[in-house]
Amino acid sequence: GAKNILEKGLFLNRKGEFINHYPPLYSYSASLISYVTSLSIQHSFWVLNATIAGVSCFFASAIAYRQTKKMGLSYLFGLFVLTSSYSLIYFWNLTEGLFSMILWFQLFIWSIWNDKNSKGLTILLGVTSALLLLTRFAGVPFFLINLLFVWFRTKKQNWLNSLYYI
Repeated sequence: GAKNILEKGLFLNRKGEFINHYPPLYSYSASLISYVTSLSIQHSFWVLNATIAGVSCFFASAIAYRQTKKMGLSYLFGLFVLTSSYSLIYFWNLTEGLFSMILWFQLFIWSIWNDKNSKGLTILLGVTSALLLLTRFAGVPFFLINLLFVWFRTKKQNWLNSLYYI
C-alpha cells in the first residue's frame, strides 16, 4: 500500500486494486517519510517504527509522571513500555504500533483534560479518536466510549462539548 501511495498517489494493493479493508494512516505515514527523506519504503517503515516506539515511551512516562509526580517511577514505566513483550509491535510493519502511540497520546490528553476541561483539549480528543479510526478499525469503540465520557464528564454543556469532540 505505501509503495503505491508513493508511486501512484493511491492506496492500492500489488494488483492495483483499491484497498478498502485496511485503514490507510500507517501506509500514508511511511510513504510521507519516504517522500521527505528519499528512503526506501522498508527503511521508511523502520524510521517510522523507531519514532513511534520513542514517542510511545515518552507519553507513557509523561502519563506516569502526571499521576505520581515521581520522575524515577515515570522513567521506569517508560522503560517498561519500551522493553516489555508489548514493545514487539514496534518491530513489525503493522498498524498496532501507530495505534498504540496515538492511544498513549490520547491517554495523556485525557489526564490533562480531567484537570482542566477546555474546548481545545476536547477538540484534540476528537482528532486523536479520528486518527485511531484511520489507523485501525478498532478505533470505533474508542470513539464511542470517548464521546460518552465527554458527555457524562461535562455536566453543563454536554451537547456543546460533544460537538467539539465530534
